[in-house]
Amino acid sequence: MHPVPDKTAANAYPDQFSGGEDTSRLTALRERLAIYGFHVELVSSSLVVTAPVDHGVRLSTEIVCKPRPSDGDRLWFWHSWGEPIDAADHVVDAAVSVVGALKVKRTRRVLDGDVTDIKALFAEKFPGWNIIRTDRGNWWATRAVLIREDLNPDDASTIEASTPAELYVRLEAASK
Repeated sequence: MHPVPDKTAANAYPDQFSGGEDTSRLTALRERLAIYGFHVELVSSSLVVTAPVDHGVRLSTEIVCKPRPSDGDRLWFWHSWGEPIDAADHVVDAAVSVVGALKVKRTRRVLDGDVTDIKALFAEKFPGWNIIRTDRGNWWATRAVLIREDLNPDDASTIEASTPAELYVRLEAASK
């Protein structure tokens, strides 16, 4: 969770919903998501975000900007179904969350497949990473030679996850 900004700071946001600040925040988020290759349209007081086509699937979401009562009514980005994304003054973090959420959903169909298909997907998307599924069902990615005894979750070149979807998101973050 991000720290609450000092209300006296120049970039602090009002405690109450202003009705205009939401549009400027949505515009900033639209510009950031467009950088990631997403089609983004500002419609009325919401963003319609459409992911690029991947594996024959093209997902979209609608995002609104409104106060969050549990955060002193600071403006937050929200999915249209009511799930909070991030504070509106954290545009880059919100964009990364939206991209990650859509990419996890876009790959879930493939990631639920068998291990061979999953490894093939990872090899294509993340060259240079070796993927292993442990006997306990955990997933590992490492840049080193793939030997189970050498896997170390504290090493920056090794990533551990409990599901393929979680590993996918972590590898994307590590690849940036």
